Amino acid sequence: MSVDVSQYFNTTLPAALNANVAAAQAVGLTFQMNISDASSWNVNASVPSVTPGQAAANVTCTMTTATFETLLQNPEVNGMLLFLQGLIQVVGDPKQARKFMNLMLLVPPPS
Repeated sequence: MSVDVSQYFNTTLPAALNANVAAAQAVGLTFQMNISDASSWNVNASVPSVTPGQAAANVTCTMTTATFETLLQNPEVNGMLLFLQGLIQVVGDPKQARKFMNLMLLVPPPS
């Protein structure tokens, strides 16, 4: 599965957050998502908003585009496996990082 990471963070994820404001706000954290071979985005679930670049966050996750694509295939299962394999680096509480998966699940699967 090939994913346009920029489109995901600039369009797809913000649309899903705006369509599910209460669910996003229930997460209540800010995530710094660094895709090392693409770019970086700050995802604030409390507002909710997605902003290109870097800003203060509760948790910072760093991974490659290939790892992000694997994560998207099954966030609930692949997130922990990729973290344990060292393919997702987390700065902050890994338990809070898992809450980002709740935001990913708000995005409808591709048709």
